[in-house]
Amino acid sequence: MLPAFFQAIAPYMPMTYLIDAYRVVISGGELSHLARDATILLIGTLLALGLGVLVVRKRQQFALRDLHPPLVSP
Repeated sequence: MLPAFFQAIAPYMPMTYLIDAYRVVISGGELSHLARDATILLIGTLLALGLGVLVVRKRQQFALRDLHPPLVSP
């Protein structure tokens, strides 16, 4: 039912696994699907948190040009 572009990227989107896990919990199904979905969502969450920590840590460090800005603006 999805266009070809969205069919191609669906396996890489977290909502796909969230919906699949929700279906297993609500209507029953194989617990192996639920475990797979939960694992993929956990890995995605950890990657996002790790990337966020790296970005915040990088922005907290000052460079010399940040401490001594130019006297004349361009």
